[in-house]
Amino acid sequence: MLGFVIIMVNLDYAKLNPYYSIPTIICGEPFTQNAAINMRVHIQLFCFISGIMIYCITGLTALANPTQRPYGGTVVGDSLVFSDSAAFNNATFKNSAAFNNARFKDIANFALSKFEKNALFSKANFQQRAFFYSATINNIDFSGAKFEGPSIDFSSATVKNNTNFTSSTFTGIAEFSGATLNNANFIGTSFKNNASFKETKFNKANFSHTIFSGSADFSSTECKDSTNFTYCRFEKNVDFDKSIFKKNFIITNTQFMQGVDLRSTKLKQNNTIIIFNHKTYFPKGKLQVYWYQIKDRLILDKTDCLSDEINNNKIFYENLRDNYLAQNDKSSADSVMYEFSRKESDISKNPIKVLYGLGMGWGYKPFNFLTLAFLFIAIPFAVLWYVKFYYLVLPCVDNSYPKLSKEQFEKRSIVIPVVKLAKIWHVLFFSMSVLLSIRFKKEWIEKSNLWFLACVSLEWLIGILLYYIFISKVKNYEFGYIRGLLGL
Repeated sequence: MLGFVIIMVNLDYAKLNPYYSIPTIICGEPFTQNAAINMRVHIQLFCFISGIMIYCITGLTALANPTQRPYGGTVVGDSLVFSDSAAFNNATFKNSAAFNNARFKDIANFALSKFEKNALFSKANFQQRAFFYSATINNIDFSGAKFEGPSIDFSSATVKNNTNFTSSTFTGIAEFSGATLNNANFIGTSFKNNASFKETKFNKANFSHTIFSGSADFSSTECKDSTNFTYCRFEKNVDFDKSIFKKNFIITNTQFMQGVDLRSTKLKQNNTIIIFNHKTYFPKGKLQVYWYQIKDRLILDKTDCLSDEINNNKIFYENLRDNYLAQNDKSSADSVMYEFSRKESDISKNPIKVLYGLGMGWGYKPFNFLTLAFLFIAIPFAVLWYVKFYYLVLPCVDNSYPKLSKEQFEKRSIVIPVVKLAKIWHVLFFSMSVLLSIRFKKEWIEKSNLWFLACVSLEWLIGILLYYIFISKVKNYEFGYIRGLLGL
């Protein structure tokens, strides 16, 4: 265009000074008026033809250059259709790249490409393999996209801001291993084949309402914020080996149809909160997780409760208990129900349940009961035996010592004193023997001292009552055999 202006200026200048114009120098003779007119016509024609050629060259260049629209392909309606393979590998998209509703009938290769702004593939259709491995993307939108080919490869890709795969469908294998996906949104996504997120790093991940029809690999995955699997369904195996969830791990209404193994998942180390509800499902014995990993980390999601908080907690905790019992892990089963009972007591604020918890750990920590019995019954009676009736207690615990009256015992003690520490041991042993004995022993019957006989009888009767309370209220599965024998 600049050259055209220069030539036209020289044509006008030739009218005034024909001997010093560019046409005169070129033609070798003075430039006349008629010659100028002819020259103007020829130059205008030349520029018109050159413009058409430049436009065509520019258009062809645009088709070959993926950084400029329309990227290639054939425009059908408002969509691009790529009948042949689309090779955009190593391409750089400096502006937003819009492939919304595009159809890729052959291989789509965006490997190692760079999207400096938005990569828009909403409702795009990939009928063959698609490659995005090692791509660097600012924001990506695959909402409603369909990946119908045998595989899609996003391995080692990096999405800096938002990752949107809402309602997308993966027919083939989905490979996201080693990728970095910030604010990943897979809500309502369907993975009809295997999906791998091995060693994938998430800032936040939402897989709610997602269906994994094939195996799902989340091994060594790391998520810095919440990981949401609400209403998610895993129809086959799911692997969380060595995965790290640093905040909430949400499994509300989640269904693990083949079970799940969380034993090597780093839950305890990161103080991960596990959010569940009564519809969280796993087959009995198929949830593999150590109780210490999830102890005090289970939180009920109240948004979908059946009737009240206690019943919804109970459904989940009983399922978890049955899971451990199916694994013959009675200790963990007891711990599960102990935590539920504690929550139930905290919610109901029932004073009887509070006392039950203090006395017997709601039936799951029965040795608390024995400790309290020792502290509040055995020791007070031992003090009584020490102060008032030691001379009668000693022959009961030491057969070599003769039965003596109080006066005779005191005289003998002057000659052969009893060590104080031994006296304490004697009365404690005697008190526990009376309290825990089912049979009333004849050596305890001392007709010469009815007060002693009455006190011994009282402690023995208290012990029998404690036995009844213990057997009837204990729920610990270690005592299940005894309860079965007693018909309780």
